[in-house]
Amino acid sequence: MSRFVALLLLVALFVSACSSGTDIDSCDDVVTATLALFQDIIDTVDEGFASMSVEEFLATKPDLPDGRRFADEAERIDVRAVELGCSVTDTEFAVRQGWSSLSAESEVGRLTLRLLTTDHG
Repeated sequence: MSRFVALLLLVALFVSACSSGTDIDSCDDVVTATLALFQDIIDTVDEGFASMSVEEFLATKPDLPDGRRFADEAERIDVRAVELGCSVTDTEFAVRQGWSSLSAESEVGRLTLRLLTTDHG
């Protein structure tokens, strides 16, 4: 019996390690997950281009990180928002209110932050 329990615990740990770790159970969670995704994008840019100025970045056109994981996470958040019946207007407003919590360390990261938080509509 103890081997069975140990196996269940191991499977549970594996599943939790492979999941995104972000439970989205409410429209507030959609906002939180969206802001976390934005910060993850900024952090990835900060890590990859910490030593570059914006001018160097634009001049050299370096390889960008694979954006599929960001796109997959954005899709997951969007699907969950629809399932929860979250208002697009209210969600966008709440995300905008949370922009001040985002931060960047590098020049290119700060540019990314500005691009993500500029109202394009």
